Amino acid sequence: MARPLWIPGTVVRLLHARGDRIWCSLPVTVLADGPEATVIRISVGTIWLAAVNHIGQRVHLDVDEWELDEVGWTGDDCTYVIRPGRWCAVGWFAPPGCPEHGRFYVNGQRPPYYGSDEIVTLDLELDAELRPPDYLSTWKDHDLLLRAHNAGSITAGEKENVINDMLTVLELLPEGPDSILLRNFVSARVPPARLPLTELREWNGLP
Repeated sequence: MARPLWIPGTVVRLLHARGDRIWCSLPVTVLADGPEATVIRISVGTIWLAAVNHIGQRVHLDVDEWELDEVGWTGDDCTYVIRPGRWCAVGWFAPPGCPEHGRFYVNGQRPPYYGSDEIVTLDLELDAELRPPDYLSTWKDHDLLLRAHNAGSITAGEKENVINDMLTVLELLPEGPDSILLRNFVSARVPPARLPLTELREWNGLP
């Protein structure tokens, strides 16, 4: 059965989960939603929960122990295209109010699960950027992907899937369906999404 679609402007939670525990939890604004793609915005100033160690430092998937700490989203506004079944999200990162000074950002992550008010995934560490005017791809954090795999946090199949899907996406950029979608929304002024911290911390796991 098809899931109910969100109307533009709806605030939902982008939840990254490891097993039955929250890895990070972000309120995001839905800009468009359909059966083939969801477009979301993470705006500068968004308050979210990140995985940290006991002294408050951000941690990666090669650790087994973490807690959640409140942080603010800084730097760039991030407009993302998320597609069912795909092992990455395609984004446009740009300073607030300056979409023309942005870059493509491909984030390796597990395919999304859609709940009634949340998108559940897990960032798998590997990323790639394409900057104008040449749009040559630059891979990032491959070492973190390997560390997570060696630690048993990411399977060999997941590692292969995320690399293959990212390669497919990168071959299409800066053109292709994701680029077309992003062009429609990167100029939108969207205030930081807000959700109560108690709501960001609560999760009962996947059904």
